[in-house]
Amino acid sequence: MGGGCDYSEAWVNGSSDVRITNYGEPSAFISSTQMMFDVKVKDGASSGTYSFSMTCDGNCPVATAPVQIQGCPDETITSVSPNIWFAGKAYKTTITGTNFITKEKATKLCPVSKVDATATSSNVSVSDVTVVSDTQITATIKPEKDSPVEQGTVTVDSETSNTQIIDNEVQWNNQGTLENIAGIFATGAPQQAVVGQQILLTTNPNLPGNITVTDSTWTVGGTKIDGYTANPADPTSASVTELKDDDLKKPNITFYWVYPTDSPVTYNYCVTIPGLSSDDIASKLNCSLTEKATFNVTGPGDAQMNTDPYYAVTLSQLIVKPCQSGSVAKFMVYGSLTGYFEPQCPNMGGDTGTPGVLFTSPGSSSPSGTYTFAQKVNHDSWTRTYTAGTSSATCSTTPGLDGRYPYPLYAEGQAADAPGVELFPVNKKVRRNFAATMYLLWTSSIPNSIPVPIGYQDWHFQASTTNPSAPTKQSWTTPVWQFIGTNGDFVPSAPSQSSNGYPTWSALAASNCSTVSAEEEEPQEEE
Repeated sequence: MGGGCDYSEAWVNGSSDVRITNYGEPSAFISSTQMMFDVKVKDGASSGTYSFSMTCDGNCPVATAPVQIQGCPDETITSVSPNIWFAGKAYKTTITGTNFITKEKATKLCPVSKVDATATSSNVSVSDVTVVSDTQITATIKPEKDSPVEQGTVTVDSETSNTQIIDNEVQWNNQGTLENIAGIFATGAPQQAVVGQQILLTTNPNLPGNITVTDSTWTVGGTKIDGYTANPADPTSASVTELKDDDLKKPNITFYWVYPTDSPVTYNYCVTIPGLSSDDIASKLNCSLTEKATFNVTGPGDAQMNTDPYYAVTLSQLIVKPCQSGSVAKFMVYGSLTGYFEPQCPNMGGDTGTPGVLFTSPGSSSPSGTYTFAQKVNHDSWTRTYTAGTSSATCSTTPGLDGRYPYPLYAEGQAADAPGVELFPVNKKVRRNFAATMYLLWTSSIPNSIPVPIGYQDWHFQASTTNPSAPTKQSWTTPVWQFIGTNGDFVPSAPSQSSNGYPTWSALAASNCSTVSAEEEEPQEEE
């Protein structure tokens, strides 16, 4: 190399962490006994002894010499706390390990330890990193709000540790189809529902088996109930089951909206996360973000029930036992009837004529559904004066459901009533006082729906008739009525009403007679 070196070569055997930056340049040659190479060692290079080799103009032999690379210490992670993170929340995280490089110990070759956090399909931000010591690092780590349930990773330079990201999702079992209505997979569009439709909401965060939900919290707007119990097979009672606070603390809930509304539903839950401080728990870092879904709840619109009263109380003849054409009895009836007396001659076609009061539903509805009726007897009494004029019998009725639920249809979309009382020859005077409430309900065509109240109409009649020729013959006078027909206007149902506007009862209406003359059988009522 006495004449110089136009092309110098140098390399380090067995290490890719070292690069010769003036490789092949004549400037590397200093003298026949000295060459100078610019060497760059990569950050984080591994420590070790390697063989340094060089040649000049490609001539052999190759000159070699041992070199020592003093790299950065190998860092390790022994724990990350907390290692469970809710999507959208920021956690002051402590990373414990060995050989972390603090600011005080950092060199150009071995800079301060770097912290990163990643997830399979979402972004995770890292801020406020502090290398406290060679065994501890603190950092604020926050998965993005739309992160799904997935694994996360914390990295200190090249050392990694796994973590868990969890989120909040709400699903609606809409007629057997699960729909994501809140959370990362939801579209955000309002959900369409109908009053009385069964709303079954479930949570589906797909939590790993080692994470247990400790608290669930739902909020549901609008007027909602847990159910309405009115059984046609056993109509002795009907009641509304309210949605209780405890129901709103379950992971899954079922309820029914009673009235149309644009109603929000929210949900969040909490889990046990090791490593959280009491302040963290007070700040709800162990709980999910609150997810929200909006329901657009519709109904049959401004539906009303029309009521047509008949303004007359008449003397009507009806066929009674033995249910033959000649076996007739007189009745004082609100309305005007002929035919069979149903209580004594069932399944014979019943009575015909003009009922005292006729109720008509709106007919078709949008959304699709069916109207039904339910009637409650509020008051019913009748008094019979005997021929002697010195004694009487009074029968009163315990308020309750009027016979059956739903109330029988008079015709398609109509219900009717014509209450009356049978007139016996031994009676000199008969009086009846009757008051009832007819309710209109609507049930959606969607399966598993319950009826919802539309409104009600109070109605009543009070009338009397006399039999001057008693007991030798029946010469009943034209009934005189004191009041008759509707009692006020149709009242639309409202949440402020008792039982949210639903008709409820604890028994069937039943008559109780205080005294009955030995000369007559127990009085019979025409309904």
